[in-house]
Amino acid sequence: PAKRINQVMQASFFHLSNILEPEEARAQLEGAIDRMYGKKSPDIVSANKAALAAAVENLNFIEYPKSWSEAVDTEESLKVMDPSATKYTRHIDDFSSKFLKSIDARQADNLPVSAFSPGGETPIGQSGFQKRALAEEVPVWIPDLCTQCNLCSIVCPHAVIRPFLLDKKEMAEIPEAYQARKAKGGELGGLNFTIQVAPYDCTGCAVCVEMCPDDALEMKPSALSQEKFNEHW
Repeated sequence: PAKRINQVMQASFFHLSNILEPEEARAQLEGAIDRMYGKKSPDIVSANKAALAAAVENLNFIEYPKSWSEAVDTEESLKVMDPSATKYTRHIDDFSSKFLKSIDARQADNLPVSAFSPGGETPIGQSGFQKRALAEEVPVWIPDLCTQCNLCSIVCPHAVIRPFLLDKKEMAEIPEAYQARKAKGGELGGLNFTIQVAPYDCTGCAVCVEMCPDDALEMKPSALSQEKFNEHW
């Protein structure tokens, strides 16, 4: 299966939005496919055009309870029922609960002037209160292939994959299934190296996997990492 869905999403968007006439939108998208893949293979062109048609044909209208449109966050849903909560999860603060949540719910016009900071400042650390567990797949480290170059942590746009060094005391306290290898480099003698991923904060962009020179990362279903590796982070 294809890793990218931009073509089918564009086909669906134009079909539902009526920004362009359906036939014109399809012609524009098919023209883009011809320009992009025409020199590669007729099969690739045909497959992409077939995906456009299939996207529109398989759109389904989903009816949801009217009560959903009036649902509000409660203290229980924000704190207790957070499936990604860990011992590091902070209680939501006033700025996020009153200000950012209003923006997320498209109710910012209802915010009073008093809700705004006079200086326009935004408290740091607000990303910790945003929606988590967005990705269907997240990277999993393969320690036996890793050369410990740390490139993955450099290219990650959200700082959710990070290298760590552990001493003997820390190694004695690691949880079950925690993976680490002897750190490379003379100055790191006696230390162990590990790569850890935050499975609930990763967006699944796979930049780390694409950039790894050693194929030491692979994308796996996020549910696996959330269950097995969240504690390690």
